[in-house]
Amino acid sequence: MENEGLGLLISKLAKSIKEDEGKFTFQDEIKFPITVTKISFNSGLPGFGKHDIGTCVAVRPVAEEYQDKTYLGIYLGDLLAPMPSYALVNATNELKVIIGRYNPAMFVPDISKVIWGYESWWGPIKNAGHLHKITDEDISNVWYVKALKQLSGTTEVKDE
Repeated sequence: MENEGLGLLISKLAKSIKEDEGKFTFQDEIKFPITVTKISFNSGLPGFGKHDIGTCVAVRPVAEEYQDKTYLGIYLGDLLAPMPSYALVNATNELKVIIGRYNPAMFVPDISKVIWGYESWWGPIKNAGHLHKITDEDISNVWYVKALKQLSGTTEVKDE
């Protein structure tokens, strides 16, 4: 049953790629030189901004050096994260340059470092009940982790 769902997902993805083939030129198909008709810059998508700047947060960085420790952090807002930039050229030779992405940023005083949302598990501390370690069980209960486990047919999250 789970493999049927994965097969359907892959089938829909393949169909979507096929439908978009005429709209975009894929990297290995670009013929140089090209005449660019328009250039637009985009600094990623704006963040969700669901929390007030200065909110106390629990942060569990995923990097091994932090040994699954949960830290107290201060939410700095959704800031432009240092992620790779890239450019796209569509079929009408419009060049779109993407510079970084907005992502939640938390300052963690114990390690004097800004930890980004994409490199951690984190959440706001709303009351004393939220002052706890973020556990593997907490992570396993996140909706998209459950969905990925179901699609892949695994029962646990494995680090590689």
